[in-house]
Amino acid sequence: MLNGYHIAAVCTVKIHEDTMCNFIDALNKKLIKHNWRVFVYTTASDLYWKRTSDAGEAAVFDLIDFEVVDSLIVFGSKILDDDVIDSICTRAKNNNIPVCMIEKSGCEGCWNINFNYKKGFEQIIRHLVDDHNAKKFHYIAGFEGNEFSEERLEVIKNVLSGYNLPFDDSMVSYGNFWSTPSIQAAERIIESGNIPDAVVCANDLMAVSVCNTFIKHGYKVPEDIIVTGFDGIDAIRFSVPKITSAMCDFIALAEKTAETVIDIFNNKSHPYNVNITPTILASESCGCSSPDYADASEYINNLNDTFNRFQNESRVLNEVSALIQRCHSVEEVISNLHRSVFYNMCCILKRECIDPTLNPISVHSSSTFGEDMYVLIDADMGINIENRDMNIKEIIPRLDSILEGGAPLIFKSLNFLDIPLGYLCFYYGSIEKTHLLQISQIAAALNNGIGGYRSLQHQQYLMTMVEDMYKFDTLTGLYNRNGFLRKYEEIINNSDVENITLVLCDLDGLKYINDNFSHREGDNAIYVVAEALRSVCGKGLCSRYGGDEMIAVMTKPCDTDKIKSSIEAYIERYNRTSGKPYTVSASIGICVSDSESFEKMFSSADELMYLDKARKKNRRK
Repeated sequence: MLNGYHIAAVCTVKIHEDTMCNFIDALNKKLIKHNWRVFVYTTASDLYWKRTSDAGEAAVFDLIDFEVVDSLIVFGSKILDDDVIDSICTRAKNNNIPVCMIEKSGCEGCWNINFNYKKGFEQIIRHLVDDHNAKKFHYIAGFEGNEFSEERLEVIKNVLSGYNLPFDDSMVSYGNFWSTPSIQAAERIIESGNIPDAVVCANDLMAVSVCNTFIKHGYKVPEDIIVTGFDGIDAIRFSVPKITSAMCDFIALAEKTAETVIDIFNNKSHPYNVNITPTILASESCGCSSPDYADASEYINNLNDTFNRFQNESRVLNEVSALIQRCHSVEEVISNLHRSVFYNMCCILKRECIDPTLNPISVHSSSTFGEDMYVLIDADMGINIENRDMNIKEIIPRLDSILEGGAPLIFKSLNFLDIPLGYLCFYYGSIEKTHLLQISQIAAALNNGIGGYRSLQHQQYLMTMVEDMYKFDTLTGLYNRNGFLRKYEEIINNSDVENITLVLCDLDGLKYINDNFSHREGDNAIYVVAEALRSVCGKGLCSRYGGDEMIAVMTKPCDTDKIKSSIEAYIERYNRTSGKPYTVSASIGICVSDSESFEKMFSSADELMYLDKARKKNRRK
């Protein structure tokens, strides 16, 4: 339960398809009347091929928080990776969350909700025999070995056997659920000259193609040959003749699923099976009159509008994606996301995705998305968001008001090169196909844009690191000679420079320390002198100019005696407290000038440094 609402989580793919659009809309309308809210987790791929990108897509299912979910609905017929389904169901069962499995039979421990395809297909065969006196059949199946294809083959064998009508393997072709193979199958039937009374296809898409092929060869449908399909897709309403089929009503499926979810929650019942029989749509291709007179012009206009909108939004999103990849900061990225294509949605990134120091092709969080998130887009709030940091448990900004509105929350993962970047959440007020088509569009654009931006930021970070390797000394952290000379050129070209103070420190007795106490201790002595110089020179330019030579440049008036005494005091304090068996000492030379070249200043400081070194030797003698 979340904020006073029961939560039903739906796991599916390709939410833009008409059947899923109808299902989500009907499910949500039914459940919100009973104080439920719907969270939908979806991918653009059906995950069948288990490609590299599929893992990044399937990461969306890791977003499901079983601490707030009350019921899980899984579309087993649409998610074609059994490992993904098993993972989702295992997590649900480990958290004692009931699972409604849609269109995938035999799932132990689940409430199985299925269309009774066998009964629906049987209705078509019996209708052709009983009402149209068909006696000679040919079946164009889907893929050989496919569960649904083979099930329908058994149905036609059993029904015709009951009528004592002949049927054998020569009366079976395979159209792979697609146009071209089914057209080829129809061509082979025509070439054989053995024309059946009826060609029964395993789905509508094949039926339309087969019907057109027979008509092209001069056959009349249904006078010379009957053609039927299965599924009840929109295309059969506009074919000539209209195709006889059986409709799998996804609105009825959604309503039955909602009733099951509520029944489970209220009664805590044991798993059971629910079957919904498809409705036969007897139409012109079998000789019946069509009950459905669709307006083809309206359908085509809507299709054109959807296509044109899709094209326009794709253009805008491609522009946004390209702009994001060229941005130099996350603030600049945000400024480019204020576009009309982003509404009723938010984009939540893993916090690590805006850190250029992290490798963009590695996962740095302990879980898929981690806990620390960053709100990149809250489209309805614009770009002026006070606090963009968020914990993943919060799900999305303004969750209370969005849940109150009743819109289903639709989640889509963001990923680039199979690395999860974060997620998108959409909460459209109405479930329309044009809205749902946007989800994959927007995700693809942001995947490329954010992924490219992240890669470029990391490249720039690495280039800076490489550049720093050539500018800074790794032992002391001071500029090396090359870095110092470059920076010095910038300083002297600055008109604010009043005069230049150059401080030269040379470590005394480095060879003695190295030979008697190890090079590690020699490095330590060098570091101490560097820190002494850095502590005194403040914002001045400091460098390890040679092996044991340190140099600093300051551009404001300085007290040279104070600088020298402060460096010596720093080293003396270190010697008192270090406990080292040797004493760190440095000779110092300081030159001040407003006109001399660097070379002359360095030479003057060097002479003074050697005088200081000589005085120290005399004192020791």
